[in-house]
Amino acid sequence: MPTDANTVFRGADLSMVQSAFRAALAKQPTTAAARGTQSATHVGGPHPQTEDFNTALEAVSTGQPIPATMSDGQIIDQCAKLGAELAWAKVTGNQAHAAQLETALAFGTCDPLWTEVAVEYEAFKLSKQPIPYRGYGGDLSKFVLPLPAGDANGIRIGIFADWGTGTSDAVNLLTAILAQSPHVLIHLGDIYYPRTR
Repeated sequence: MPTDANTVFRGADLSMVQSAFRAALAKQPTTAAARGTQSATHVGGPHPQTEDFNTALEAVSTGQPIPATMSDGQIIDQCAKLGAELAWAKVTGNQAHAAQLETALAFGTCDPLWTEVAVEYEAFKLSKQPIPYRGYGGDLSKFVLPLPAGDANGIRIGIFADWGTGTSDAVNLLTAILAQSPHVLIHLGDIYYPRTR
């Protein structure tokens, strides 16, 4: 089964669910130790049920039934299905269904990870604060900065955006930019999928 599925949920709540999944994985020392901390906590990181969870979550969030198998024919894990249903019940505020699913997970044979994802999601939701954007106040000169001196070849400027921090693509992109020894880095925004930072 592929273990580096990068399903991208564009909505804030589903992105937060992915962050909760990552945070729950990060709290499992055996997972982090066995697979390496960075990859184990990656948004689409190599947990055996990541693709199952993403497939199930995508189905329930679009009002579709959860398929029995993924596109490659692999059977979707029942616990991942319950975890996705629980996450969606939390997102939509369906407390009665969430309570039923929590009971099924608590008294079944599923990994406690799935309940932990819901707990993390609720913690993220409760701690969410307004983003303190700084307006320009009508004076754009506040944001005009002097350029560095550069070198014999001039000034190298690296510009990047929309890269989804935490993915291997993001690491590769920044590595490639830094290999050019830029004097200035300009980031245009949209650095991450999860909405928990």
